[in-house]
Amino acid sequence: MVWTQDRLHDRQRVVHWDLSGGPGGPARRLVDMYSAGEQRVYEPRDRGRLLLSPSAFHDGNFSLLIRAVEEGDEGLYTCNLHHHYCHLYESLAVRLEVTDDPQAARAYWDGEKEVLAAVRGAPALLTCVNRAHVWTDRHLEEAQQVAHWDRQPPGVPHDRADRLLDLYASGERRAYGPPFLRDRVAVGADAFARGDFSLSIDPLEPADEGTYSCHLHHHYCGLHERRVFHLRVTEPAAEPPPRASPGNGSGHGSVPGPGEGAPPPGGAAVFLPGCLCLTPPSGPQTPRWREAAASSTSSSPRAGPTSSSNWATCWPRSCSSSSCSSLWSWPHASAAAEAMSTRTRSRQRPQGRM
Repeated sequence: MVWTQDRLHDRQRVVHWDLSGGPGGPARRLVDMYSAGEQRVYEPRDRGRLLLSPSAFHDGNFSLLIRAVEEGDEGLYTCNLHHHYCHLYESLAVRLEVTDDPQAARAYWDGEKEVLAAVRGAPALLTCVNRAHVWTDRHLEEAQQVAHWDRQPPGVPHDRADRLLDLYASGERRAYGPPFLRDRVAVGADAFARGDFSLSIDPLEPADEGTYSCHLHHHYCGLHERRVFHLRVTEPAAEPPPRASPGNGSGHGSVPGPGEGAPPPGGAAVFLPGCLCLTPPSGPQTPRWREAAASSTSSSPRAGPTSSSNWATCWPRSCSSSSCSSLWSWPHASAAAEAMSTRTRSRQRPQGRM
């Protein structure tokens, strides 16, 4: 849940050392350590003999100390760093050789990894150092998690977009944008708790047309993702002329109910009376805003931002509800179709719309 807050805290980061006989061979786990300080040594014979520094996650030094090297300690060691919250993984390999000749003790680079030759019975330090802030500064996470919405009026390039909202995981919010729009846009107060950054515009007006983009920045994890929406606003379909009632020459026309105007293509927007919720189309996609698993729209920490775009055609109405579907919870196709069918049951879909 990389876009929600880190509720598991320090158990999200762990280092473990493994030992194998060589590349491609089976490995056995030697020791685990969580950033809260908890350590686990797997083999009874290694307890008190294999040591990690209690301040490893503070110093960024995950080196493994073997107090008295034995012949059975030879092999390929891997230092593995896992950040489950940020979905990061880093690994470093060190080969240990045991010798009886003190003059042969040395450390060197074989072109792929470090090789350490240690004297039998002497201590050996297998070096693993990573001082990147993501491994050492967990408490910076909240301050570096931010979402923002931008808007480009029609004809305005993306580099001239207006900022509408900034939201921080710490709870701070900042509103920008033109006054005619600033007081009508909102994002849920629990956006970071639920991973739901949907933008509602209430009430929707013709001047709201333009391109809207939602950006999520996780500076702590090194992630950035984006969604783009092109919004068009049209007037409701004209009411039919009054139909005379037999007998008294007067009658009432059929007045369309809320939502009976022609909807946009299925799934491009979720309509509530007078409340626009910008949401992605209902397609077979699995975005990672709420699920941290990899998907077609996910960004890796070293990849550039990802984006997608869709069109929404909307109608201004009076608002009677303020709840909006999650921006990253994709509507079920059949449910969306049923809703559209219910709202347009008495009206024929117009031709030629986008």
